Amino acid sequence: MLNNDEVFGGKVEDYWWQIEFQNRGSPHLHMVVWINDHPLLDTPEGLQSANDPENYYYSLLLQYVAYHSEDELLDCFNSAQEAFQAREELLREQCDMMEIYKEQDRQLEMALNRACAFELLNQEPEPLDHDDIVEIPEENQMNENQFERASNECRTKGDIR
Repeated sequence: MLNNDEVFGGKVEDYWWQIEFQNRGSPHLHMVVWINDHPLLDTPEGLQSANDPENYYYSLLLQYVAYHSEDELLDCFNSAQEAFQAREELLREQCDMMEIYKEQDRQLEMALNRACAFELLNQEPEPLDHDDIVEIPEENQMNENQFERASNECRTKGDIR
């Protein structure tokens, strides 16, 4: 590939690749190729990509359709796209139902947080144990000028807002 100037429409400067295996064992390749004098990628002419719609629809089926074995995902259908599109309305209904449950979960979580806050507000404060208070030795304490200088330095570094 490095010696062939016409593989990708120009001299290949460098490349990287990795083979991965999907859940069903199908291998696929990810590859990045650097080509000398290739068109810029921020123009429509410079953008080119290859995709496999069938593979994309199959991955959607695997992700969103409940199944016992992968064979039943394509049952009675000629393609993964056809199988996914046939289930699209059902998937939309399920998505709407899940949104209702998510909203109920959010509302329940807020109610529990409020209940906990009310409980904390109604508790008697615990008495302060003066034995736990530790005095900082005077030689380790900052004076006001040292504190201001340290605060300003932190602000200029962006650590404190």
